[in-house]
Amino acid sequence: MEFLYEAIVMGYLTRGTRFCCPQYTIKPDSGKGEWRCSERVIIAEVTTAADLGDFVRKAVELHDQGREKVRKQLRGSFKAYPNIAEWPIEIHLFVREDRKDDLLKIIDSRKLQFKVFTLEHAFRRWTWDANKEGGPA
Repeated sequence: MEFLYEAIVMGYLTRGTRFCCPQYTIKPDSGKGEWRCSERVIIAEVTTAADLGDFVRKAVELHDQGREKVRKQLRGSFKAYPNIAEWPIEIHLFVREDRKDDLLKIIDSRKLQFKVFTLEHAFRRWTWDANKEGGPA
C-alpha cells in the first residue's frame, strides 16, 4: 500500500508539470542512469511507518552519499547540459503527521538538511475549499 502514498507525494511534488522518476535507483559508481529533470533535483522518501528507525537511516545515507552519487550520475549522463551537476539537490521526507515532530527532533539533533512534509499536507492538495473560487485547493 505504500506505493499509493508515494504516488500522492509524486503528484504533490510535480503538480502535473515536472518530470518525476519514481523508484529511481541511484546506481553504483560503475552504473549508468537515464532520466531527466529541470534545474533542480528532489530526492523524496516516503514512509507510513510508526517506527522511524529504518527511514532515518535511509535518509541519512541519502544525505551523506546519495546526493553526490546522483550528482556524479548527472555529470556523466548529460553532456548536453554542462552545468547539470551544479543544480541543487534537495531531500524531501514525507511522514505521517503524528510522526513529524519526532522526525524533526532526530534530524535537527544531527544537523542534517532535509525538508520535512506530512503525508496529510500532500493529500490536502486534493481537498475542496468551498470558500475559494475555482475548485480544489
